[in-house]
Amino acid sequence: MILLPMTVLLIAGVVVYWLGGKAAAGTLPINYFAGIRTARTMKSKAAFEAGNRAAARAAQFVGVMMCVEAIIMGLAWSFRGSPDRPNVIWGTVVMMGIIVILVGVLVAIAKAQQAAHEVLEDEPPDDL
Repeated sequence: MILLPMTVLLIAGVVVYWLGGKAAAGTLPINYFAGIRTARTMKSKAAFEAGNRAAARAAQFVGVMMCVEAIIMGLAWSFRGSPDRPNVIWGTVVMMGIIVILVGVLVAIAKAQQAAHEVLEDEPPDDL
């Protein structure tokens, strides 16, 4: 029952970590599918690159935390007690993991916004 969500979260965490690495290296091209895509970061290629480069470490942290959360979910599920009586510990672990991941995402967005803003002050927007 818990195997599918754990697997999806684990794979998503690996993908987010990998994308963070591409952003840090400056090899993540501007696109509409991956990276921090806010109105400000999408105004130019330079803003997208600067924003995603600034958010890269936070994004990689989120990817790692997603993988850790997937593993902890499995461990907490296996020690939950009776299958018809979920343990409060399992729910608490899941919620704490979600909160940590959400905070990481918000930090990444804030860093991307700030870096994109600094770039946009210096240049006019591209026509994408």
